[in-house]
Amino acid sequence: MLDSTDPLRSLSMFSEGCEVAKGYLYPFVEPGETKYVTKSCCNRHRECTPTCKDRQLGVFLDEVGGLEFDTHLSSGIYTLPSYIPTFDYHTRGLSNFNPKHYPYVAVTLQDILRSGVVYKAGALHEREVQYRINLLLASAFRGKKVILLLTGSDTLIEWVWYTRRDINFFQTLATMGFYAVSGFNFSVIDGECPVAHALAQKKSLVSCELAEQYGIKTIPHVYAINEYHIRRYITWFKNNSHVKFCVVNCQLQDRMEDVQTTVQAVKTLMQELPYLHVILQGFRITRLSLFGELLSRIHLVEKSPIKDAQMRRKRIVLPNEGRLVTGWRRTDETMPELSLHNANHRRVYFELLKKKYLPDYTPSEQLLRELLGTSLSVALSR
Repeated sequence: MLDSTDPLRSLSMFSEGCEVAKGYLYPFVEPGETKYVTKSCCNRHRECTPTCKDRQLGVFLDEVGGLEFDTHLSSGIYTLPSYIPTFDYHTRGLSNFNPKHYPYVAVTLQDILRSGVVYKAGALHEREVQYRINLLLASAFRGKKVILLLTGSDTLIEWVWYTRRDINFFQTLATMGFYAVSGFNFSVIDGECPVAHALAQKKSLVSCELAEQYGIKTIPHVYAINEYHIRRYITWFKNNSHVKFCVVNCQLQDRMEDVQTTVQAVKTLMQELPYLHVILQGFRITRLSLFGELLSRIHLVEKSPIKDAQMRRKRIVLPNEGRLVTGWRRTDETMPELSLHNANHRRVYFELLKKKYLPDYTPSEQLLRELLGTSLSVALSR
């Protein structure tokens, strides 16, 4: 979709019905964005998000100060490792991830809450939000810098956002001791009203601004699915040039079309902003080669090593080929042992991939040997 800049692109039956086509909210939303509208903007029950036809849209716009990308962040994050494993509440007891090799780890929104949204009778229901205040004292997080990624189900995210004042959300995060917190991942759904897209993107930036008011370092979340979104973000980053990192949630990208849209959006951002580093959350590691020489500024944060271990999957890097293979080998290794093994192998794979695509990059042989032993000597010599 990101490449669809043809001025003769066919409009759908819903495009002209969108108020944006008439210049509504211009210049913050451009009339040309309606060429991507494939769903009706009439949304009386506000099933997904407010649209251009919502009678109470002004209330939502006032909440975030309008749709202009005029937020300003401090950030204060200047370096991160290229590979960051993600733990959850159920694996909080893992104690074998040495801070020397994994000084940074991540956790997501649902894992810091005791309740908030429950699945019952085939649907998600909101409940009173309660926190796991002492989560970062668990073994998996102790001695490490923990990044909180505000991703999860739309129901959970919207409920936490809606009740944020009542539940002292940002104040509580400040007391829990996170190294940094990402912006909320409000959904930007293909085909929906451009106003809904712009509102979700602005809310996410505002969530970072609110977090910084409580002294929390933030990482803005970027969700762009067309060239108009990209232009807005490029302008925002140029106005906040001290912000060196952003995060992109890739966890639900199953279609190759969606993957290509994300890859092109990230590439465009990085090419226009040569100082920007991008953290990919849940991007398939075997597709990282799509970024080529930009891998020097790509960071991967993922749950896969632990999820694979929970299913007794053992990942192996073949040193002579530098490729990743999934094994279903029966072993006596415990889930903690498998989790560390999988993380080590995936991290080494990333290192070998950078060696392949970055002419001046040389992985630390000492580090790789500490992670996997002497079996990588052949790979390092290639």
